[in-house]
Amino acid sequence: MRTLDRKLLRDFWRLKGQALAIAVVISGGVMTLILSVTTLEALSGARERFYASHHFAEVFADVKRAPLGVVSRLQEIEGVNLIEPRVQAAMRLSVAGFDDPIRGLAQSIPDGRQPMLNRLHLVAGGLPEAGRDDQAVVSDAFAEAHGLVPGDSLEAIIDGRRVRLQLAGIALSPEFLYQVAPTDLMPDYRRYAVLWMNQRTLANAFGMEGAFNQLTLTLQAGAQREAVIDALDLALARYGGTGAWTRDDQPSHRFLDEELNQQRIQATVLPAIFLSVSAFLLHVVMGRLIQTQREQVAVLKAFGYRDGELARHFGLLAGMIVLLGWALGVALGAWAASGMASLYREYFRFPEMPFRVPLWALALSLSVVALATLLGTWRAVWQAVSRPPAEAMRPPAPLRFRRSWLERLLPAALLGQEGRMILRHLARHPAKAGLSVAGIALSAGLLMMGAYQLDAVEAMIDQQYRQVLRMDMELTFAEATPARAAGELRHLPGVLAVETWRRVPGAGHPDSRPSRGAHQPAGHGARAAAAPGVGWPGPSPAPARGGPDADPPPGRLPRCPGGGRAGGGDHGGAAAPGDAAAGRPGRRTPRRRRLSHPPPAQCADGRGAGDQRCLAAGG
Repeated sequence: MRTLDRKLLRDFWRLKGQALAIAVVISGGVMTLILSVTTLEALSGARERFYASHHFAEVFADVKRAPLGVVSRLQEIEGVNLIEPRVQAAMRLSVAGFDDPIRGLAQSIPDGRQPMLNRLHLVAGGLPEAGRDDQAVVSDAFAEAHGLVPGDSLEAIIDGRRVRLQLAGIALSPEFLYQVAPTDLMPDYRRYAVLWMNQRTLANAFGMEGAFNQLTLTLQAGAQREAVIDALDLALARYGGTGAWTRDDQPSHRFLDEELNQQRIQATVLPAIFLSVSAFLLHVVMGRLIQTQREQVAVLKAFGYRDGELARHFGLLAGMIVLLGWALGVALGAWAASGMASLYREYFRFPEMPFRVPLWALALSLSVVALATLLGTWRAVWQAVSRPPAEAMRPPAPLRFRRSWLERLLPAALLGQEGRMILRHLARHPAKAGLSVAGIALSAGLLMMGAYQLDAVEAMIDQQYRQVLRMDMELTFAEATPARAAGELRHLPGVLAVETWRRVPGAGHPDSRPSRGAHQPAGHGARAAAAPGVGWPGPSPAPARGGPDADPPPGRLPRCPGGGRAGGGDHGGAAAPGDAAAGRPGRRTPRRRRLSHPPPAQCADGRGAGDQRCLAAGG
């Protein structure tokens, strides 16, 4: 073994504590990089494969009721490739042995065969047989939650009639990768189901013979999406169209896309923090090591060792520390990715989602770690090999001590001898002191990031379910219901208060950017549901001029306290007081109205949700 190799092993063993600490920091950065990249690769790859193989639609459009003959005219719109109508309806379900209410969403498929778009991936069983009115395919998450298999049955309330449905199969759909109810944030597989039934069966049940209430379509290559959507809106307006939207606004796709964006950010920010700290620690450790080995380096150079050999020696020492951290980080990242795989499979229902660490991710992590090592050690190594032997044999010149600018800012009586030494050392090495402070700040930032997420979720839950949605129960009617229904609800046992409203789907256009949502009047004295979706987002606000519970004047949109967006659009661009937006409620004619945005309102009532119990009814 060569002399430098023995010295390398001895130096590494002497620095084993510091080397292990630096390796752990490096492994943290590598682990987060491997975990994020692997998750991003698995989710995006599984999504693209599932979308392509099962023909996920690119544009969706809802209508009240439109004849099937309209489809041939819509096919002639420039840019439209495949177009398929269907019937979609909400229903109530019940499963034997489960007493809680279950919401269901039923979609039609061609009788006895797969649809052209949004094809089903059958996990078990098959499609409903043509001509059978009592068969359905159910989503696999719901079937798994209740232990259902093909051949089992469940009860459904379809348009006010109770029917028994037999499960022909269990399936996955690219449209419901993230299967969440319309008003929920998290999936509840036991209380929400998606069913697919024959077109004729569902159309007859909801009075849609020869008609449809939803369109799905794909676009030709190079087609202008906005132009196609405008043409669809114009053609479907007379049939109660509420505005077409793209895949970007489809709930399941949107949730998954946000998760991918989060993984991209984590793959950039967290590894950069960890590796920056490790580069600084390597700089400090290698600098101190080389400073204590000045004489050894001088003797080695006097005996004929070249500068390149000495640089290789110290580089290998840093490389051993880095490789230890990199290997540990890869192992931890692969282990964390396997655990994350089971978590993502629970929420995103893909037919297959392999979690494998890609080779390019290993190469990327090693390259990033090598770059961090080079940045942290090159200066110290260069100083060691560039110093002549005679100069290296001499002890370093003593440092000059003088009053620093920090000492002049503070009275001498407050400092003492130790205080002056500390201040002079900080002033003498400002870069090192600044990097130390930056490293501590980054560490504190990591701790704050985890604590902030917990507090942020708790604050959002408190805002949404204590200050906004104050009811104990919400009842939604499929069609507009007479106001006398509220009186019947008030007489139910245990009901203390009932509040009614009406939602109308529509589209807004602030700053010429379309935004889908719902228009809802802020009723006088609203308390149970301060902002169910859209409307007053806290206790009913009172304008600066006017009494409590005052309603907004015609043509004015309520404004969220603290300057939030009116209507909760999805395309950014918060509306400011006095701004105007072109709104189009979901009517039979595409009538647009210009709505202004008033200044922030003051809350007239600060009571919490705990002092009242309400049954809210909406239609």
